Amino acid sequence: MATEWANTILYGQISGSTNREDLIDLITLTSPYETPFFSMVAKGTASATQHEWQTLALVNTATGGGEAYAEGAAFNSAEVTGPTRLWNLCEIFRKDIQVSNTQRAVRPAGIKDTYLHNIQNAIKEVGRDFEVTVFQGAAGSATGTSGALRTMKTLKNFISTNAFNTTQTAIGATGIGFSTTAWAVGEVMFNSILEKVFLQGGRPDTVFCNGSGKRQISRFAGGGAGIVQGTAVSRKNVDQASKKLYASVDVYESDFGVVNIILNRWVGQTDVGSNMASAQSTNADFLGNFIWFLQMDTWSVDVLRPLKHVPLPPGGDSVRGMVLMEATLSAYAEQWNSVLRNVAGKVQQTSDGTVQAA
Repeated sequence: MATEWANTILYGQISGSTNREDLIDLITLTSPYETPFFSMVAKGTASATQHEWQTLALVNTATGGGEAYAEGAAFNSAEVTGPTRLWNLCEIFRKDIQVSNTQRAVRPAGIKDTYLHNIQNAIKEVGRDFEVTVFQGAAGSATGTSGALRTMKTLKNFISTNAFNTTQTAIGATGIGFSTTAWAVGEVMFNSILEKVFLQGGRPDTVFCNGSGKRQISRFAGGGAGIVQGTAVSRKNVDQASKKLYASVDVYESDFGVVNIILNRWVGQTDVGSNMASAQSTNADFLGNFIWFLQMDTWSVDVLRPLKHVPLPPGGDSVRGMVLMEATLSAYAEQWNSVLRNVAGKVQQTSDGTVQAA
């Protein structure tokens, strides 16, 4: 007897299948949100939209020491310096959230409550926005009058005494092409910057750099070429037991103290990365990759309104709220810090022992 196949139904091949969808109860966050500077820097409080502080410098000492006085010399009014008042404006960092009540009632995969989930994301975004502003933001220009858009001064605006470009001979830029070429940072230039800051009274303890700058600093461990002719004396370390090659530099012990090298994706860069809308400022003073040499105890983030969620009245059939923070950056001794600008994005070693842009 012949078998009848004509009315056989294969489920899944027709509409109306009862199969469940294969969707795991997990959402992977694919955007970076780490904030090394904001996490490390000291936190203080502000009590007004224009936050102020004072610094004081000692009178310059005479060459060879102080002035000599004869026994019983007449009194002479001493030269005394007064304090200098500095300021910065508090800037509002904010994310607005609105979710329909229907969306909160359904059961989305990987999320218990869409509104609470958006609050968590907004907190990450506000912190990241502050980090980017510190390294790449433009100068604060608002006067602080009622209703004015206040933007805070950033690292770029404060650090001026030791602001260098890779083309400057003051930090070891010598040789052919240095006047027009963006150069990589070498060990000689790195230590020259530390020495320049030391002469101003500072000891940078933390260097913030992007991926390109980190790779260039890690070349110090490989016996690679310095920024001037000649090669570095450092070498890579190999752990024979584990067969691991250590080619990175995370801590650099210099003549001027121990410096931690921090990889920070939000440092000024010419390449556009994940979650970076566009390359950095086109201002001539801010061009190229940056490497920041900071003495962390000379900085603080002073908060007028702490990072928090602010609920708002319902907007129709939806819930609304904001995540915001109002804060500013304080610089207590900008001359104890430095920035190296116009650093090459890529490097290659040339035949004469220098390092130049690829």
